Amino acid sequence: MTETVLDRIVDMLTRVSRQSSPDQEPPAAILWPDPDRNFAGIASRLRARLPLVTLGPYESENGQGPAIWIRCVLAGTVEYEDGLSGRPLCVYVPGYSREQIRDIGTAPSELQAIADLQFRGTIWLQRNGHEWTAHSLLGAESGLDLKIPRDGATRDALLRALPALLDEPLAELRHRGQLGAQFFNELLAPDPERLLLLWMNDPTGAEATIDTLRWSAFLDTCRTTYGFDPLTDGVVTAASGLGERKGDWAKVWNRFVETPERYPAVPSRLRAAQPQTLMPEPRDSWPIVNEQGEESLEQALAKFGSLTAAEASAQLGKLEAEHKWRRETVWAKLGQAPLAGALVYLLELTDRVQEPLAGSTPAGIAEAYAEAGWKTDRAALKALASVPPGPALEAVGAAVRAVYEPWLDDSARALQKAFAASVPEAVIDAYEPGTCVLFIDGLRFDVAQAVREQLEEEAKCTLEWRFSAIPTVTPTAKPAVSPVAGTFHPGPGLSPSLKEDGAALTIVGLRKALTEGGWQVLAGGDCGDPTGRAWIEGGDIDTQGHNIPAKLPQRLESEAVQIAGVVMDLLGWGWKRVVVVTDHGWLHLPGGLPKVELPIHATEGRKGRCARIPDGATVSQLTLPWRWDPAIRIAVAPGIACYEAGKEYEHGGISPQESVTPHLIVEARGAAAPTGAVIIRTVRWVGMRCRIEVDGAEGAAADIRTKPADPNTSVVAEPKTIEAGKCALVVPDDQLEGQMAAAVILDPDGVLLAQQHTIIGGEEE
Repeated sequence: MTETVLDRIVDMLTRVSRQSSPDQEPPAAILWPDPDRNFAGIASRLRARLPLVTLGPYESENGQGPAIWIRCVLAGTVEYEDGLSGRPLCVYVPGYSREQIRDIGTAPSELQAIADLQFRGTIWLQRNGHEWTAHSLLGAESGLDLKIPRDGATRDALLRALPALLDEPLAELRHRGQLGAQFFNELLAPDPERLLLLWMNDPTGAEATIDTLRWSAFLDTCRTTYGFDPLTDGVVTAASGLGERKGDWAKVWNRFVETPERYPAVPSRLRAAQPQTLMPEPRDSWPIVNEQGEESLEQALAKFGSLTAAEASAQLGKLEAEHKWRRETVWAKLGQAPLAGALVYLLELTDRVQEPLAGSTPAGIAEAYAEAGWKTDRAALKALASVPPGPALEAVGAAVRAVYEPWLDDSARALQKAFAASVPEAVIDAYEPGTCVLFIDGLRFDVAQAVREQLEEEAKCTLEWRFSAIPTVTPTAKPAVSPVAGTFHPGPGLSPSLKEDGAALTIVGLRKALTEGGWQVLAGGDCGDPTGRAWIEGGDIDTQGHNIPAKLPQRLESEAVQIAGVVMDLLGWGWKRVVVVTDHGWLHLPGGLPKVELPIHATEGRKGRCARIPDGATVSQLTLPWRWDPAIRIAVAPGIACYEAGKEYEHGGISPQESVTPHLIVEARGAAAPTGAVIIRTVRWVGMRCRIEVDGAEGAAADIRTKPADPNTSVVAEPKTIEAGKCALVVPDDQLEGQMAAAVILDPDGVLLAQQHTIIGGEEE
């Protein structure tokens, strides 16, 4: 469902009502001061979505009344519509400021009866402690993050258009970029094509929002320009004209195609108006034509299970010729032609599997995979991610399997043959101070490429490869990729140990080894000291792969976005570089990996694609030395086979996907300015006032930021100039007390000269 401006404002107020610790009672009320009455015109719309009353003259039917009436609503002695149902009451206070609410002693009499609610509840303010304005609520200062200029004309137009803006899709507003006075004014006087579409989408609602003069003009336009009467002909007649697209109706159709998500009921109107012919024209106007195309394509793809790779490739070419036109229709834009879209990735997959991985040595094959082979895996995953779960996904899965499985198996066997001839030596990377190592479980090389793509506009990225340990399972490979791998000993099962003949290494043991090795182990939002070295873990790829393999392809893009966000947060905190590492990759094949037998008596411990072989036992399959004790042999399932049936997602064996892992080095773009003699001597706090003493920065400015390199994270009103080596800054929001931040020194151009981490309000003189 498309999120609107109204939806997000309601969500913000709802989240405010939940901001309490588990051992605290939720706020009794949310006070919303609005000294300039920016939001008086939308209070009634908000009241329809959450418990809200307005301070003002008594009008109980409109949810408005004096302070004593509001207290009665809270006490339950006056009924509030359907009741509060345990939800905090939002008290909108137009015409009054936060200071008037907070200063009970001098508060106006009409406020005094509810002023105490600030202690039993909360005051809804910006993070900087100021009251919300229309600009701050909709702009970059809030979760709406719209780009709105600060000129007077835009401010006035925004205030006028605010009620109409509530129903606008938030994603569309963000996509538009800067929203100026012209945009907001046009909301109040929409063009006839847009108004006609709004009426077709919701006749009653559209009429209710149009004044009498504009409604009469709209009726005349429909009769004279579009040749129908809304009052007597109705929406189905209008939909018939829209679908046929003759004369001025073509303009209306073009407007519909521009932003079809704004008119969600129009497709059903077109469905009702479709001509009773086998091949209605224009064919892209009518949703049923697209629906029939999706159904026939699904049936065709579902039969791919009986085709060879060559037959599947040929059939995909025929299906593309038949269905590619639907990708250019409004139905594809609305997400109603996913199978037609999946053909793009299936055809790319068909092309890429024609090229086997070059090379005969492990390094040669790894280089070929890191250069281009990973794109084959990405095409397969994108095809699967492009359709929703259900029959459509099963059909695409059948096509992916038919085309992808032979290439996947051949690639695995090639690397296994190379490993049998020469097992690569283990590599333990050394890291300089200023490095934070971010470990992501199961970050396959193609997904790491997606992370790199997310980061490359904001940071300098170098993506290298490393071989995973043998076998490619977490107990073996995660300790091996850690910077303290050299301190471990062989252990039981497939895990190393902290000491000789010791117990299997646990996460607690790994963190202990890291700490003893001089590494900071970060967790819980702690970003550490960026002058040292740190280890942090994140990501959820491997867990999702094992638990919900069919849904994994659709979730990988969001995983890549989240990983990139963690990297940028760490760089913003001041780390010189972030190195993203992983333990292993994985195989993913719709319908399940083929099963191969391995006698249970010949193993000491078995995973999906590998097993530890006891001394003296022999197996017919490839065995390789264990990473932590080369004398111990690990059986590897041949090709992409698995020792367990029904596994769509698995790892532990040898294949480019499992064994060639990413080593992503990320650094902030642009070299840091030379610090010269700029030295921060002291950072001291007295309450929420920070006193900074600096050497060598006369005329520079000081700031307090939650992310040192990001000026948008400043927590003070504005940076202050350093005079006589000293500066004092006040953090106005006392709710930030105890949070980590950085005192930064800036030259006149805003370039960072020096920084020192601190805790807001934390260190008293």
